[in-house]
Amino acid sequence: MKTLKEHNIESRPVWKPILMVGECAQNPVRESGAGFVAPTLDELPGIIGNMLEMGAKSRRVMGLKGVEYAKAHYDWESLAQRLFLRLKKIKVD
Repeated sequence: MKTLKEHNIESRPVWKPILMVGECAQNPVRESGAGFVAPTLDELPGIIGNMLEMGAKSRRVMGLKGVEYAKAHYDWESLAQRLFLRLKKIKVD
């Protein structure tokens, strides 16, 4: 599995919002503000229309929110720290 640096995230010049179809309990797209969520396929065209009506700067800001969210929640150091904290809570008899 590649790290964020291996994917060269920091140097990519253009970031775009995420378009997601379907809902889930923990929705990183919604939580991060990195894009749009269409609850069903039928609602996707309207969501795409909303995205296209946004200015390029607003779309880039959404895309950058996704990058920042990924760095904060899914890099190896962050994942290792969360695992460590959860393992500390396990009581061993």
